[in-house]
Amino acid sequence: MIDLRAGLKRIVTPFFITILLIGNVAEAQDGQALFTQNCASCHAINKGLTGPALAGVEARWPNKDLLRLWIRNWNKAVATGDPYPVQMAASTPNVMTPFEHLGDAEIDAILAYIAKAPAAPKPGGPIPGADPEGVKIDESDSSIL
Repeated sequence: MIDLRAGLKRIVTPFFITILLIGNVAEAQDGQALFTQNCASCHAINKGLTGPALAGVEARWPNKDLLRLWIRNWNKAVATGDPYPVQMAASTPNVMTPFEHLGDAEIDAILAYIAKAPAAPKPGGPIPGADPEGVKIDESDSSIL
């Protein structure tokens, strides 16, 4: 009698592994969705909420690996003894939620989304997309609507 289970395992196992890997890559590419699911309850990109504003976050950290460690578990980042995470932890009474379930690809997708977000308008400055001279009214059309 032929045992089909061994052959089936050889075919099915790589198939499921491939599907899982493709699914993780697709998820990691959607930085906006990941930001919304994991970060937006405490952070905004251009203004402080419970947590600080995240615009320019990569430039503030000594290296990306330390930033990833902070995002996954801030206590571990502080435990490295690096002065920046120690300073960050001491600067606020709020405690960041650990996100140990996020892999490098997901964190990188979130950071890429943050980096591509438009900067906040400067107070008193022009509104993006608005006419810098103010609103112009076309007076050539005097019809009443």
